[in-house]
Amino acid sequence: MRTLDIVRVIVAVSQLAVAQTVAPPRQTVLVASIEPPLSYLPTGNDTITPDNPQNPQQGWNVSDTMLDWDDASLWSTDLKGHYPFHTQRGNTLHTTSYSGATVSLDWVGPEIYFWGYLRGNATFTIDEQEMSLASPEERDRYDEHPELSPGNGRLIAFATGLPQTKHTATLTLVSGSIDIAGAAYIQQTSP
Repeated sequence: MRTLDIVRVIVAVSQLAVAQTVAPPRQTVLVASIEPPLSYLPTGNDTITPDNPQNPQQGWNVSDTMLDWDDASLWSTDLKGHYPFHTQRGNTLHTTSYSGATVSLDWVGPEIYFWGYLRGNATFTIDEQEMSLASPEERDRYDEHPELSPGNGRLIAFATGLPQTKHTATLTLVSGSIDIAGAAYIQQTSP
């Protein structure tokens, strides 16, 4: 083999190796607790007001200590005309102490993150396969990644390295209480 041919082979192999190691473009999608992709069961009081306080033992309820109840311009209804919700992200939580309550999210992508506050025990599944909740060390590490957070809360559960296909993630409260601030998922995009 001539030297020029050897150089061409080396260059071709190098280009192939680089092409195989470049990660596909990714997009982070943040989902606040009040946004429709998150599904809560059972529902509790559909409307939480100062005159109609939450009862987390009945199911999921919307809670927000930062709300301005008197400013109607900050309130809207979802597309189906259900409960009113605050139009500003960041402080609204779905909360429950109902054992067996679930929050689910369907998405396409290799990663999912649930944020909020868990004071008790819960289970986490992806496509009906049980996963681990976030450890204290993982919560501390992910606190440094605000690009994955919907605005408040701590990491409750996550999964990475999943196939780029449709998945269903479900958090189920076993005991205690849980507040959901939202979720984030990663989807790969076309270059």
